[in-house]
Amino acid sequence: MKITSCNPRLALAVEHIVSNHYPERPGACVVVNQGMLFQTFWVAVRGVIHARTAAKLHIHRHLHKVEEDFTELFPDELKSWLLEEIRLNKSNPLP
Repeated sequence: MKITSCNPRLALAVEHIVSNHYPERPGACVVVNQGMLFQTFWVAVRGVIHARTAAKLHIHRHLHKVEEDFTELFPDELKSWLLEEIRLNKSNPLP
C-alpha cells in the first residue's frame, strides 16, 4: 500500500458505495501482514465508518492469529489453501 492509496476521501467514497449499494453484503475482510502505513490509515478511517462494517475487518500481523481467524471463518480446505497462498506470497513477493 502506497501513500497515494491513503486518501481518506477515497476510503469514505468506497465505504459509501459499499454501505449504500451492498448493505450487509461483505461477511468479512481479512488483512494480513499490513504495514504501519495501513495501521495509521485504519485508525483514522475507523472512526467515520459504520461500526458493523468496521467489526467485519480482521487485521492480523502474526500467522497464528490468522490461522485462528481462518478456522472460525472458513472450511478446512479453504483455510489450508489460503494459508498456503500466504506462505507462497511471502516466499516469492511481487516486485
